[in-house]
Amino acid sequence: YPTEYIVVPHKNYASMGGGDAFQRFLAEKMGSDEAAAELMEQFSSATEKSKFQIWEHHPEYSMQGSE
Repeated sequence: YPTEYIVVPHKNYASMGGGDAFQRFLAEKMGSDEAAAELMEQFSSATEKSKFQIWEHHPEYSMQGSE
């Protein structure tokens, strides 16, 4: 099955701000609550299921970019 990931960076756990944090993030980036809601509806109608995961970045375990 095709898999899509949406990654929203946060400074720490406290900055995640609750259950509607992604909706607020999306509205900020898209310019309005209505645009964000429309995009979320498109996502919902095109998917069978969704999962929520929290990943923590550890630089020592991550690939380093070439500089």
